[in-house]
Amino acid sequence: MNPTVQHSAARLPRHFLLVGHVGSHNRGCEALVRTTVQILRSVYEDAHITLASGNPERDDVLLDISDLQIIPDKTCFPQASPPMQARLSLRRILKGLLPYALVTRHRQRSGATAKPVLPRKEMSPAYEHVALLKPAMIEADLVISIGGDMFIEEWGPPLLHIETLEYAQQLGRHTMLWGASVWPLKTPWIEDRLRRMLLRCDLITVRDETTHRYLSSLVPGKRIDLVADGAFLMQPTRTAGVNLPWPADSPTLAFNGSPLLTHYLGAERAHAVVALFVQFLRQGIDGGRFKVVLIPHDDTPSAREWNFLYELAQQVSRPDSVYLPPVGLNGPETKGLIGLCDAFITMRFHTAIAAMSQSVPTLGLGFSPKFAGLHQLVYGHTDFLLDYDKVTATVIEEAFRRITCPSQQVRQQLSSRMPELRRMASLSGQLVNALLG
Repeated sequence: MNPTVQHSAARLPRHFLLVGHVGSHNRGCEALVRTTVQILRSVYEDAHITLASGNPERDDVLLDISDLQIIPDKTCFPQASPPMQARLSLRRILKGLLPYALVTRHRQRSGATAKPVLPRKEMSPAYEHVALLKPAMIEADLVISIGGDMFIEEWGPPLLHIETLEYAQQLGRHTMLWGASVWPLKTPWIEDRLRRMLLRCDLITVRDETTHRYLSSLVPGKRIDLVADGAFLMQPTRTAGVNLPWPADSPTLAFNGSPLLTHYLGAERAHAVVALFVQFLRQGIDGGRFKVVLIPHDDTPSAREWNFLYELAQQVSRPDSVYLPPVGLNGPETKGLIGLCDAFITMRFHTAIAAMSQSVPTLGLGFSPKFAGLHQLVYGHTDFLLDYDKVTATVIEEAFRRITCPSQQVRQQLSSRMPELRRMASLSGQLVNALLG
C-alpha cells in the first residue's frame, strides 16, 4: 500500500452519532450532550459529531457547540405544543405514547424516504420507525446511546431505544452505551431483548455500581466499565445575568423540586411532601438561616418544573428572600448559579451533580436507584439521601443539619473526590479510542 495513502487514511476524522437524546430543554440531557462532545473531541479533535434529537429546533437554539450537526429523532418522546403542555399531565402524556407511536409509524410508512436495510418481509415493523436514522448511522464509526436512563421501564417500555441500537448493529456499526443507569426490568421479554442487544454492543459504560451488578448478571462475561457521569466535567458559566439578587455573603440555599412527585407518590402524598418543604423554607427564611434560590431542571418548550417552582414560591410567600431565575438559562449558567449557593436540596439527578462537582453540600430526594448510586459513588454512603415515603418535618431538619453544620467538612470531602470522579468521567473517551484506534 502506498505509504502516503495509508497516512492519509489514518487521519480521516471519526464520525460519531449520538442517540437517546430527548432534548436540551432537559438540563440533564443538555449536560450529557455537552460533555460527551467534550470528551470525544479531547480524543478526536476533528471528530464529526451528529446529535439525533427529539427536539432539534430547540436544541439548535440552546446548544452553542461548534460543528455539531443536529438531526431529528422521532424515537424520543413526542413534544406537546406549549398550550397543550398546560393541559396535559405527565400520566396523560405517558398514556398517549402508544397511539402516538402507531400514528407516527403509519406516517413514516407513507412518506419516509429512507429504504430499509432488509426486505420488508424480513424486517421488524418497529425498525421502520428508526430507519430514518440510517444515513447518519452508515456514516458513523460509532453509534452512542447517551440518554443515561433510557433503558428502564419507568417511562414505558424502552423498545425504541433498544431497537435504535439493534438497527445500528444490523447496519454493521459499532455501538455503545455511554454512562448508563439501568435497573432490573420488570418485563421478562423486554429484558431478554435488552440482553441480546447488549451482547452485540462493542462498549458498555455505566455510572453506578448498582447498574454494573445488574448488567453483569444479565450479560455474564461481557466487559462492563464503571465510569462517572460526564456532567462532572461540565464547566459552570457565570455571566452578568447569573447573579443572586442579594449580597454575596448572605447564606443561600438552592432548592429544586419537581412535579414528578405526583407521578411517584400520588397526588395526596405529593401534596403533603410539598407542604413540608414549604414549611421548612418559610422557617429557614424567617429564622434568618438562609435565603432561597429555586433551580428548575427544564426550560421551554417543556418548562413544567419552572411552573412547579413558581407555584411553590407563591406558597412560601417570601418574595424578598426567594429567587426563581427567568426561563432561558442554559445548563452551564444554571450550574454557575448553583455554585453561588451554600447548600442544595434537590429532587433531580443532574442538578445534584452540578452542585457536588462544585463542592456544594447536597441533600438528595431520590425517586430512582440512580440517586443511591450517585451518592454512594460521591459520598461513599447514602446518609444524605432522603426517601420520599419517610419524609417528615423532623427528617428534613435533621438531614439539613447533617450537611450544613459541618459544611466545611462536607465541602472538603466533595473537593477531594472530584479529581477521581473527573478522571472516571473521561474514561469513556479512552475506551472509544481503544476500540477505534
